[in-house]
Amino acid sequence: MGAHMRAVKHWLSLGVIALAVAGFFSIVLVIGRTPALQEMRWAKDLFSVALVVHVDLSVWVWFCSMIAAMLSLNMHTRAQRIPALERAAVITAAIGTACLALSPLEGEWQVIKSNYIPVLNNALFFLGLSLIASGVALMAFETLWQRSSWKRPEGALAVILLLSLSLFIHSGMALSAGYAPEERFEYLFWAGGHTMQHAFSLAMIIAWAALFQRTYQQDIFSTRLVAAFMALSIYAAIQPLPEALSYRVDDGAFQLSFTTAMIRLGGIAPAIALAVVMWRMWRIPKPARLRDAYFTSLVMSMLLFVAGGVLGLMITGQNVTIPAHYHGSIVAVTIALMGYGYSLLPQLGLTSVQYRKAAVLQPVFYALGQLMHIGGLAYSGGYGVLRKSAESTASLAPEVKIALAVMGTGGLLAIIGGLMFVWVMATAFYKARR
Repeated sequence: MGAHMRAVKHWLSLGVIALAVAGFFSIVLVIGRTPALQEMRWAKDLFSVALVVHVDLSVWVWFCSMIAAMLSLNMHTRAQRIPALERAAVITAAIGTACLALSPLEGEWQVIKSNYIPVLNNALFFLGLSLIASGVALMAFETLWQRSSWKRPEGALAVILLLSLSLFIHSGMALSAGYAPEERFEYLFWAGGHTMQHAFSLAMIIAWAALFQRTYQQDIFSTRLVAAFMALSIYAAIQPLPEALSYRVDDGAFQLSFTTAMIRLGGIAPAIALAVVMWRMWRIPKPARLRDAYFTSLVMSMLLFVAGGVLGLMITGQNVTIPAHYHGSIVAVTIALMGYGYSLLPQLGLTSVQYRKAAVLQPVFYALGQLMHIGGLAYSGGYGVLRKSAESTASLAPEVKIALAVMGTGGLLAIIGGLMFVWVMATAFYKARR
């Protein structure tokens, strides 16, 4: 394996490790929302801390690691690379991930459940967050260093990543002193967090294309369609800037600009990609693909994307319907990137898991569990169950308790699916070492 692929392997390994640790914290979250178990005092105490670390590891570290792997893989054909910069990026992000995972061990446990990036208000957590952002920024800079990447979707990914990180910096510099921590971090992460979602959506499209190609041995998107996805993603990211930057960061109009852009533009490119993939799957003569891990990852990802979109139309107020929608959309990206991780193994000189039973079933377990999870959340949200909390269920209607129980069961099933992914990847790496 060449040096250019070792960096891809390191990013993939970091993402898998982050997902494994996030799965451990998600057990506390499921217990905290399951009626029969949530009265345990330790579950209540740990719920908020576990929520923060779980979200940051399973979304930001996992997604950014896999995006960095995409960027690194895109660079392997270049005549010029910056190996020292790439190694520094991996090491920096790895140290940051360790700090993030260990941050609950620090004495300060003030939890701020800000949107997109919830935080533990202590030094170790912010050190980890800063190091991860620095590692991703280095990868984005290296990608854009070569003009050839500007014509590829990975170049658009790098542009959106740097724009998002720049908005975090802008918000931080624009905020004056005197805000309560809850307000400060909400304002700090709003613009960059919304913008980063466009990078996640584009990464999902790239993963869909890779999974389709490896399943059917055909390219799915034409050059013009790829260019359209790049243009739509970048436009969706920059469209709110002229209006938003004319307002103060703490102005409601500033926040509304990014929210409106995401609602109106964020789903266009993924929706077009979904329609094209489904059309091509219908048209291509094919044998049974139910024993193909790439196929099941692709189908389950698209199923969750549709479910998340439908739930988004049901949001009315601040309740658990919001995380139900968000989980559907985010898990669609997660499953796509899991399948993409499977597809990287042969390129890294590791044994293919395309037809391994555990790899084939893993996306199914994970998706069905998440469908139960977000279904229970959405139903209970209709009865006003609040988001980001593990309140007592004693006063809730019986049907809501049943919905929460279904949600908890689905969460446990999704945890099993997540652990199966970690197991499949870990055994693939272990066999290669032997």
